[in-house]
Amino acid sequence: MRRVLVVDPDASFRALIALVLEIEGFTVLTAGSMAEALKIARRAHPDVISINVGAPGLHGWSLSRQLRADSATASTRQMIVDGSGAVADGVPTRVDAVLTGRADTAGFAEALRRSCDGRPRAPSRTRSRLTWTPSWSGG
Repeated sequence: MRRVLVVDPDASFRALIALVLEIEGFTVLTAGSMAEALKIARRAHPDVISINVGAPGLHGWSLSRQLRADSATASTRQMIVDGSGAVADGVPTRVDAVLTGRADTAGFAEALRRSCDGRPRAPSRTRSRLTWTPSWSGG
């Protein structure tokens, strides 16, 4: 079973996305803060970590860099979620996938499934960018 850590400061969003992902067959862990995410990632070793970089107060890019710098989490896949336009000027750290635009749960689940399965996986200094919209087909 695929294990995903969803990092977002909004408790309602975490609960909703956890329910949807569990229905899709994922084991879901959630964190509402950077400190909580680091602790869970080190302990649980998820297949992929979804980080909302546009969320107020989360410091998603800092979390991403800390995860890459920690030997216990450095190889964990990261999927950056950005509905706010925070990645418009580029991605400041190495990530495995970037989802931008308006959310839809089916597209979110498919992107996590692809990340868990190793698609897309970017080489060390490049990034894969997916567009995440209500019409995203995953194809």
